[in-house]
Amino acid sequence: SYARFLLDRAIDQDGDPRAIGWLEELAENDDAEAMLLLGNMHARGVGTDQNFRRAVGWYKDAVKIAPEDASIVNEVAWTLTVSHFDALKRTTYARDIMDTLMNANEAARGRPEYLDTWAAAHAANGDFERAIELQEQALAAAEALEFEGVMDILQTHLKAFQDGQTITETAP
Repeated sequence: SYARFLLDRAIDQDGDPRAIGWLEELAENDDAEAMLLLGNMHARGVGTDQNFRRAVGWYKDAVKIAPEDASIVNEVAWTLTVSHFDALKRTTYARDIMDTLMNANEAARGRPEYLDTWAAAHAANGDFERAIELQEQALAAAEALEFEGVMDILQTHLKAFQDGQTITETAP
């Protein structure tokens, strides 16, 4: 929770180097969320020097520890797909982990946020036809679940894919 607080862009908070040590202790016990947060902290340089190589290593470790955890895989894939830091992007890896997750996890295939990431990963790899198909599924899932608050962003992403564009945003 403290690491997420430190990473919150809405809060003007200096990084606390102690958080890295605490997260590393958790990571030693195969805590995938700690690994994910370590990746985010290294990617942004919060409480440590910015280091994209280390960030990607932590992200990959998190997925390796928890390949069936849809939340972890989705967050890693989203970050490595849409990050405004070009040196952090690993679009092929992101697509591959989303393909694996989504093909194996029926519940995840019904979640608009996971379908959106899956579509973005395909678009980032130049497969806009598949991205459009997946984004349409994301919109249908959001409508079925009555997630009206996300419809606009899902529609914006669909339009981008139809226009042959990828998604980039401040991440993580």
